[in-house]
Amino acid sequence: MKAMSEVDLTQTSEPVQNGESVEQRERLRRMESGPQPLRPTTPLRTIPRPQQPITRPPARAVEPPRRFGRTLGALKTVLPLVQKALPLLEGNVAAAVANLLVPGPVQQRVDLEPVQHALTVVHTEHEELRGKLSEQGVALKRIGDQLEDVKEATERHASIQREVTDDLDSLRRRVGRIAWIGFALLAISI
Repeated sequence: MKAMSEVDLTQTSEPVQNGESVEQRERLRRMESGPQPLRPTTPLRTIPRPQQPITRPPARAVEPPRRFGRTLGALKTVLPLVQKALPLLEGNVAAAVANLLVPGPVQQRVDLEPVQHALTVVHTEHEELRGKLSEQGVALKRIGDQLEDVKEATERHASIQREVTDDLDSLRRRVGRIAWIGFALLAISI
C-alpha cells in the first residue's frame, strides 16, 4: 500500500490518447523539459514522508523565581526590622527605639587560653615522642651492628669447626693405619 505523498512516475491519471503509451508520453515530457541529468532507468523507490514532523524538545529555560520564593526573600530581609519594631505595637516605644539603635547582640570574646595550653601540651608530647623515636632508631642501629657481629662470629666458628672436623678425620685415618700396621706386625711375629 502506497502513501498519498509518494510519487510514482509510471502511473498518471491522464487517459491514453491517440494510441500513445505511458512510456511515449514520458519520453515526450523529458524532451520538452530539456536535458536531464543521468539517472537510472529503473524507477526509484520513493521514501514516504513522515506523518508527524520531527521536532526537538524545547530547551528548558531558566525559570525566574516564583511568587512564593520572592515573597520568602522579601520576608528574610524585612523580618529583623519587624522584630525590632514589634514592641511599638505593645506600647513600649522606648524599648523599640533602643532595639533599632542597638547594632545587634554583642559578640562574646572567646577564651583561647585552654586551647593554647592544650596545644603546648601536645607540642611538648610531640617533641618527647620525636626524641624517643630517634633513641629507638639509634638502638635499632646498634642491634643491627650486634647482629652483624654475631653473624661474623658464627661464620668464623663454623669454619673452625670444619677445620677441626677435617683434622679429626685425618687423625682417625692415621690412627687406623698405625693400628693395622701394629696388627700386621703382631701377626707376623707370632
